[in-house]
Amino acid sequence: MERLGRRSERGSILILAALATTAVMGFAAVSVDAGRLFGIRQRLVDVCDSAALAGAQELPEDPTTAEEVAREFIERNGLDPSWAAVTVSHGATRIGVSIARAADATFGRALGVGSTEVAASSIVEVGASGSTGGAQPFGVEMTSFELGESYVLKVGSGCGCHHGNFHALSLGGHGACHYKRVIIDGYGGVLRIGDEIETEPGNMQGPTIYGLRVRYDADPLATFESVSSDSPRILRVPIVSAFTDCYGRDMVRVLGFGAFFMDERPSGSQIRGRFMRLLVEGELSEGGTDYGMTSFRFIPPES
Repeated sequence: MERLGRRSERGSILILAALATTAVMGFAAVSVDAGRLFGIRQRLVDVCDSAALAGAQELPEDPTTAEEVAREFIERNGLDPSWAAVTVSHGATRIGVSIARAADATFGRALGVGSTEVAASSIVEVGASGSTGGAQPFGVEMTSFELGESYVLKVGSGCGCHHGNFHALSLGGHGACHYKRVIIDGYGGVLRIGDEIETEPGNMQGPTIYGLRVRYDADPLATFESVSSDSPRILRVPIVSAFTDCYGRDMVRVLGFGAFFMDERPSGSQIRGRFMRLLVEGELSEGGTDYGMTSFRFIPPES
């Protein structure tokens, strides 16, 4: 009887061990599949974000091209465009990208789990920039800008400057050395629409040429048609009220922000740039005028 009891105990232990092993294997299978599905979803999230941002470069001017660019980005990243939905809304200021695909379970099939849908979505909103960092110390007077046209960013000697103001600005400090450094590195602070900025009187031809040549020479092969958005040849400048009433060190008001491409290596104190569109991450201006520099933000899908 004692021997029979021991056999019975061993049998029960074997059964419990088998059940425990099955449960552990089941949990392991679920964990492996969950990790795999998480990885797939994270990739979809990354593609949605990047595709929406790529399409946003075309808004609000060309919503059709914005959708095409987003779909092309999805396809270039190895995903089937038929899995995606791309929509432009809110007066061509928002682009939404959503992707859904079926993912097969690897180990979960043993537990009766065949496949599941993995989905992700992203919405990018664009609008006139309400602020910017890294600005160059030039004030461009408000006008109607045309894409690709050349505009004066800083006037030179004999170019009709107003009372010693050559459209230079004092951003964070005074003097030629500070002015030159801000040209090269950009203003370290943040400018916002409505700010009052002090002008920097004087022609300062030497610091202007030196600073801009440093930027030009850092990307000498760039062209207006192919320039990268982070090229030092692109100058971010505040669009300001007129210099007409400025006397010496005076104040101008920030009305918006623009981006201009340095087409030529500077050789004189008059500086020109070709007006371009530039999308940057930052604050959106509520009801502000679009002067070519626009900002974007990711917003929750339910908004």
